[in-house]
Amino acid sequence: MRSLLPLLSYNLDRMDLRTRYSYKLRGYRRQTYFRNRLHMRWFESTLARFRRLVLDARVLNGILLAQGYGRLTGTSVEMPGVQSVRPKPANCFLAAQELARRRLLFVHEDPRLMGGGEVVLAHIARLAKTMARVDLALVFGSTGPIPAELRGCFDHVDSFDFEMKLRVRTLPSLVRNLRALRRLLSSEPTCGCIAMGYASGVRAALATAGTNVNLLWMCNFPMGVSAWSRRLKRSAGVRLLSLSGAIAVCPSTAIRDELETLGYPRRRLRVVHNGVDIERICRCSMSNDERQRFRLQHQVPSADLVATCVARVDPVKNHQLLIRAVAHAARQGIRVALICAGGSDPEHRIYAEELRRLADELEVADRILWLGHSDEVSQWLAASDVAVLGSWMEAGPLSLIEAAAAGLPLVAPRVGSVAEIVIPARTGYLFSLDDAEECAQALVRLAGNESERRALGAQARRLAELEFSEKSMDAKWSALIGGLVDSSRYSRPMAAR
Repeated sequence: MRSLLPLLSYNLDRMDLRTRYSYKLRGYRRQTYFRNRLHMRWFESTLARFRRLVLDARVLNGILLAQGYGRLTGTSVEMPGVQSVRPKPANCFLAAQELARRRLLFVHEDPRLMGGGEVVLAHIARLAKTMARVDLALVFGSTGPIPAELRGCFDHVDSFDFEMKLRVRTLPSLVRNLRALRRLLSSEPTCGCIAMGYASGVRAALATAGTNVNLLWMCNFPMGVSAWSRRLKRSAGVRLLSLSGAIAVCPSTAIRDELETLGYPRRRLRVVHNGVDIERICRCSMSNDERQRFRLQHQVPSADLVATCVARVDPVKNHQLLIRAVAHAARQGIRVALICAGGSDPEHRIYAEELRRLADELEVADRILWLGHSDEVSQWLAASDVAVLGSWMEAGPLSLIEAAAAGLPLVAPRVGSVAEIVIPARTGYLFSLDDAEECAQALVRLAGNESERRALGAQARRLAELEFSEKSMDAKWSALIGGLVDSSRYSRPMAAR
């Protein structure tokens, strides 16, 4: 007889009915109306107990039928103790489709520029839109207009004003924003939450604590730090995320190992490499004559070694190193034309001016072309001889993956997960962090050996096809998002607070 209880509660959950006396399936407190009615009473006979259970089953079936009729016909059915739901569509097919299509909430920081992280976010959102309705929550607000290619991927965008650093004095702001985020989660059925980044993941974990909203977060930058104080804070945040039961998606095995070192359970770690559309990049390939014409069109000497850096103008990308490397190569008689493609944030205006001033001081300003945000990145990769990067930290950089797909040799610092893409003497060369001379030596070596450039570029393209294809990325992300959506079908939505 007690076996009727999970069955009846399961039917209530599938219809999304929340009664005034509802309870959780895994709860053990006997505090609800139906559980007390189903609880065995010592003074009842077996026949009386059986009649009572049959009566309760009929009552629940009446509720189910009444609410189902109300959902399919668009009428409101008022019953004591039962929350009525008036669906928007009057058509029964549309009503059933609306019930099956829940919301998936993405949590992100301030998308100032359309960088690599935003490109991955937009791609995952388009993938998730085939399974659920997709909304976006910006935890740090938006200092400027959201890029159109990112805004068009979401049905609705909400902004919050969380403080970037968690301090005691920012506790009232943290509590206020967490309440607002929880209200957003409880406003309608939410099948899951995907946080893009560590800061977004910590705030999403606090907002979803004690709810049935499953959390998945992407660690999109290296987590290892050298200072013990920062390492202690980072470890506390990682353990908070692990206690929330969130699945951590890492763009490389190096990031996964760093999270595991900080105490994140291995069973909740997933590795999904960032992928690119290799066929689209290959379609932009050029012949030698087309490359020469493209270079002359942009006033780039045909005899120069064209090195392209696709990265936003940000101090973390360390463009100073690349400028110094061009100067070191010039002292050895090698002309390197540095092509810098990437947008610039107004907050980094002073940094951009310092870069141009450094190029003037080293007398290499005429060898550097600042493209800014460009739609011709694929064409520049096809017209280049080598791809270069000088970042302080990277985790699955899309710029190197795109360059590898274009068949270019890679030159990058030995940091983060770069070593999984740049394999020495196979796909390119690595240099020590902030070592301009070593970077220049790699460029000089490639400038004098065209056959080596072709061999390294072919190996890089083969690696991109095997490990960093968009199809492989889509398959893994589809499985993760499908798990979020499927796991929410048999869980009751959050009660509005």
